Amino acid sequence: EFRRVLFRSDQSWKISAICAFGLGVRLVYWCKTLPGVRAHDPYGHLEYIAFVAQNWVRPDRNAGWETTQAPLYYYVGAGLESLERHFGLTGVGLTPTSVQGMSLVFSILTAIVVLFCFREFARLFCVEAAQSERAVTTAFALYVFWPTVVIDSVRIGNDSLLLLWAAIFLLCILDRKSVV
Repeated sequence: EFRRVLFRSDQSWKISAICAFGLGVRLVYWCKTLPGVRAHDPYGHLEYIAFVAQNWVRPDRNAGWETTQAPLYYYVGAGLESLERHFGLTGVGLTPTSVQGMSLVFSILTAIVVLFCFREFARLFCVEAAQSERAVTTAFALYVFWPTVVIDSVRIGNDSLLLLWAAIFLLCILDRKSVV
């Protein structure tokens, strides 16, 4: 069902190609980008994750540079650190590259949700099926390859999870609009 909804008719190869190239761009960018590059206080985020992983409580908001941030991203990172330690992948703690990988996963999930959002927009605003498919393909390609979106895909920080939740909420609003 998911595959049928995500990929339709002759548009499927275009969307598949965009997904494949978009993933390739992100993977290359992840391999070539050091954790501190184009990031806003990555070590403050890592410190927050390490604190949560060690204590499983939210730190005092004055305890660190990033501790005023909402805690969900940091609890997810702490869970990832616990998994890495459990499976013996790391002995010291969560590596910055792992946190970049977590952001990459959130970015990929966001792109999938955004594709569904574009489909809902097209269903609401495009009259012809061909126009709808063209609009979805173009909008999705622009989103996937937009430089800021690619740069943010591996940035250490809670923006990647925020964008995922924003896309999910937008999809819920659009889904509700199409029912009414």
